[in-house]
Amino acid sequence: MDDLQPSSFPAFSRASFGLLVVDRHEIVAIGFRLLLGGQSWVKRCIHATDASDALEHARRYQPHVALVAAEVAESPGAE
Repeated sequence: MDDLQPSSFPAFSRASFGLLVVDRHEIVAIGFRLLLGGQSWVKRCIHATDASDALEHARRYQPHVALVAAEVAESPGAE
């Protein structure tokens, strides 16, 4: 995982990011939390299961990055 360290990207060396993972499958959220949650540059990694949940979390936590599964992005209310 050395290539995921902020030192690999000098502009982000002191930055920390909030992530929102939007996927209806819990295993996906678990995977992202395991992969990214322990990184020093990840401030918060939260999960939403549908579009309305994602919008609520986005308003509340204001993540810097949202990883949205295609089936969620195409669901009613996602626009």
